[in-house]
Amino acid sequence: MTAADWSYEGNDTIAAEYLLILSEELLGRRYNKAAQNRSLQNQIGRSRDSIEFKISNVAPLCGPWTGDIQKVCAEVQFASVAGKSRRQVVRT
Repeated sequence: MTAADWSYEGNDTIAAEYLLILSEELLGRRYNKAAQNRSLQNQIGRSRDSIEFKISNVAPLCGPWTGDIQKVCAEVQFASVAGKSRRQVVRT
């Protein structure tokens, strides 16, 4: 027996959750991956493994848009550790 195709709403929910996880990670905040997965299970009616697999598929798809964000955040974090101001990190 195969599972039904993912709905647009389910895909949107997974993508939004991935971006939330990414933003928490980039801000250096802790997040509870298991709790977020359980919440998604209740919202979209999919299994834990199905949700984890789908999120792992969303990550590379968002890469072209989130890659620059991750790079800039890493540079800002490095600059703050090195005692530099943000202005020194921003490129024109």
